[in-house]
Amino acid sequence: PAVVSAMQDHASSVELQENACRLLDNMARNEDLRKAIAGASAIPTVVATMQRHSSHTGLQDCTCRLLGTLVGTHEDDCKAFLAANGISSMVAAIRKASCPAGLRDYVFWFLGNLAGRDESYCNEIVTVDSIPVVVAAMHSEPSHVGLQENGCKLLAHLACFGAASCRKAVAQGIPAL
Repeated sequence: PAVVSAMQDHASSVELQENACRLLDNMARNEDLRKAIAGASAIPTVVATMQRHSSHTGLQDCTCRLLGTLVGTHEDDCKAFLAANGISSMVAAIRKASCPAGLRDYVFWFLGNLAGRDESYCNEIVTVDSIPVVVAAMHSEPSHVGLQENGCKLLAHLACFGAASCRKAVAQGIPAL
């Protein structure tokens, strides 16, 4: 909780935010600590950090990875992530041309897992206009196997688990592939 408080109290410090995210990510690999960190409002704090420092690629990478560790397969944390506009923040992070392929790969993996959980997550992923981002990334990084695999997984989960509107959006994006 002290680290999350420091992130909130010194929100403008990129260095503090990046170091805090790395520390929390390492700590959150222990399930008891993960619960304590998530319970200390870390998810909305980290999403706010992403939004506040959207041009800092290194921090975007740290925040995405921390959110993946915190949210994982825990339903309450998935809901907190959704409520904090985490999906739109992750998609915004990978929308930039300067975003590294490895980060896009990770975000596609994470969002693909989220999309496989529930139709509401699929709907939100489609609503933030993620499909053109996925398609563009797959076009720009054809030799990055992980990105290709996880981009396909994300699109497949949107098509399989999403509402009819999700399936339609995926189908419209497929010809671009």
